[in-house]
Amino acid sequence: MTLRRVARTHAILLLVLCAGCLVAPMPMLSWLRISAPSFAALALARLAGGVSTVLAAACWGLGDIPAGPAVVRTSLWLAVAQALLAALLLLQEIAIWGSAAGAALVAISAALALGYLTAAVNARRPIEAIPDVLRESQPAAPPA
Repeated sequence: MTLRRVARTHAILLLVLCAGCLVAPMPMLSWLRISAPSFAALALARLAGGVSTVLAAACWGLGDIPAGPAVVRTSLWLAVAQALLAALLLLQEIAIWGSAAGAALVAISAALALGYLTAAVNARRPIEAIPDVLRESQPAAPPA
């Protein structure tokens, strides 16, 4: 799994979330078992949709980072942030929501954390393995 694939998947998921929050915040909140949300709750849902739009744009561009240490660091930090978000969502799911939609958000967030971690490992592996592979695969020098 590459950073490009994980970041683009993340961007698409964020765009779906933001479309729901911006266009129809009431159904989005009702999926989390929030009935009769106040005007402030609807405004926060729309704000979350706007923030998700900005994050989706940033995630889309992440896949264009050239291979190297920057990809490893970016993927690791995104994995940590996504894991923290998954933990926060899990606490919300247990304490407040108790809905299938909340459980799906937890699962998606945890899968994205795992995806970013896998992208970091895959981005790091070639950097460390290239010298050994090149040395093993080069033909022996002809005798002089």
